[in-house]
Amino acid sequence: MKPVREFPSFTVDLNALVDWFKACGVETVAMESTGVYWIPLFELLESRGFTVLQVNARYVKNASGRNSDVLDYRYAA
Repeated sequence: MKPVREFPSFTVDLNALVDWFKACGVETVAMESTGVYWIPLFELLESRGFTVLQVNARYVKNASGRNSDVLDYRYAA
């Protein structure tokens, strides 16, 4: 499987994301998000048995310079 994928934010896409996480053997997800946009995915992940952590971006390791989700993934992996 590809180590990095992009998913839209519609319900069917969030379900596909969670299925992909399961297929990859992911058990714990840390989300650094603000506002309320993270809530549907957080609740879906929790309902499917994942350990989900809502973390403050100030306390997690971030890629220096120009950031993107792909760069954050590579630094977290």
